[in-house]
Amino acid sequence: MMKNVGLFFIKEFDQAGYGGNPTRTAFEVTAAFDILWVEGPTPFPGGCDPTYAFAWALQQIRGLYPELNKAQPAGMGFPYLPYTANFDNEIMLNDISHIKTR
Repeated sequence: MMKNVGLFFIKEFDQAGYGGNPTRTAFEVTAAFDILWVEGPTPFPGGCDPTYAFAWALQQIRGLYPELNKAQPAGMGFPYLPYTANFDNEIMLNDISHIKTR
């Protein structure tokens, strides 16, 4: 794992029943979060736009699945980190000059 950001939950949450679908699991919702972070708001088959920040994807998933807010999802680390490998080596050496932290 080379990313200095992660999605965590402060409280426990139901394992099913998200997005008005009683069978949609929390795991499917968090997988949808990953897809948003990698593909951005307008995904297309076979492509991605890894320029959206982690905080943007978290905000979107909280809006898409408001039931998730009961578990108090929290992003820890660099909220403005995009899903890209361009700066992974610098980040591993604690060089955060390319990252907006506020």
